[in-house]
Amino acid sequence: MRQFFFEVSDGDQTLEDRRGLSLPDLMNAREEAVRIIRHLMREYSGFFLPNSSEWHVLVKGEGRNIEMIIPFTQTSSSEVENTYSSVSRFAENLRPLAFRPATGFSP
Repeated sequence: MRQFFFEVSDGDQTLEDRRGLSLPDLMNAREEAVRIIRHLMREYSGFFLPNSSEWHVLVKGEGRNIEMIIPFTQTSSSEVENTYSSVSRFAENLRPLAFRPATGFSP
């Protein structure tokens, strides 16, 4: 198992994953990133949809090096699935870094 971290960013603002998640490989980390994006697009579409092309999830490995970047536009909102447990874990571990959206977004 490897430790992966999932950071949501628009290039200027980043939500940092403090604890990460142990997963078998990078493909499983990609699937987790897609679940996170689908949840955020479903629950906070008013915030993310207008600028979805700017948002992405950075998948980082144990050394916090970027291993993969998944743009929000790469996932289909019509494929949204039940992601409560994985996203709840993600939301508990976020720490805003200079994140002050005008809409009052708070995961």
